[in-house]
Amino acid sequence: MKKLRAGILGVGSIAHNHAHAIRQLHEHIELVACCGRDETKTRALTEQSAAGRAFVFTNHAEMFERAKMG
Repeated sequence: MKKLRAGILGVGSIAHNHAHAIRQLHEHIELVACCGRDETKTRALTEQSAAGRAFVFTNHAEMFERAKMG
């Protein structure tokens, strides 16, 4: 079965909960993108949650267009 490609919009405290849940379901879901207004915080979440393998965006429309989630 193909993994679901997921993104996180927003990098506040709840985002860390979502990232944790995605890590717990790593056999079924892959975190491929994070989007937040603060690029530094967004990059930090990506490093922590996806070992830097997820795309970093500061524009949600661009994330939805380019990250190929689903």
